[in-house]
Amino acid sequence: SVDALLREHKLSGDEHNTHRTWEATSEALSTLCQDSFKAVTKILGGGADGATYKPDVQLLTQTLRQQIMESVIERKFGARARRIFRLLLERKYLESKTVWDLSMVPKKDANDLLCRMFKQQLIHMQEVPRSADHKAQHTFFLWFVDLKRVCRLLSDEMFRSLAFLLQKREEKRLECEDFLGVGGEVADLTAPQLKKYQALEAAGEKLNAAILRLDETLMVVRDATALEEREENDGETFDFVLLTATQPQLRETFAFR
Repeated sequence: SVDALLREHKLSGDEHNTHRTWEATSEALSTLCQDSFKAVTKILGGGADGATYKPDVQLLTQTLRQQIMESVIERKFGARARRIFRLLLERKYLESKTVWDLSMVPKKDANDLLCRMFKQQLIHMQEVPRSADHKAQHTFFLWFVDLKRVCRLLSDEMFRSLAFLLQKREEKRLECEDFLGVGGEVADLTAPQLKKYQALEAAGEKLNAAILRLDETLMVVRDATALEEREENDGETFDFVLLTATQPQLRETFAFR
């Protein structure tokens, strides 16, 4: 509730955030509820604490996962490929001509991008015959995205990258230890040696930051897929933790394992 959020903010003693008022907090939550994205839902009105709000964790996680996939597509194939990939995610099954028209990508470029993504198994083709003879001229060829397969591919790629980064970080750590020697101290190093040692430490810190970012990205992709699979298998409707005193920040709500 709004009152619970304000109490938590006051108890946290967060000096980095501006002072929050009941009216401003209530207005912000109401704006989130009215937004077409529907990331937050008002589920209870009235009462001593006012309305109660609930974030749609599954929607937020799926949206983050889609943004991650689209960014990977863009890095690999460019902005036009990202547009085509997003179009196939939204419209499901499309013929090549429909892809050209809706994505506003020239036919030659669109076909090239479709084939390249198809080779990478990021998109797939479904044949829909119009007759029993299955002749090509009597068959629809529809492009689509197998979301689960793409998630598995991305997860495998991220796991390989994570293993590589962990290996490089360990190499930098060992280099630092070898540089100091047994029982050595940083204070005993000369100026050139200290400069090299600091460069090794800085490289290790950059690798550690990259590992943390990649781990967070991997978490989002895997959790979104796990939520979908659980919903398909069990047919459950998820009632996630309410946005109350224990969950004051929406961005922290969906950062779970």
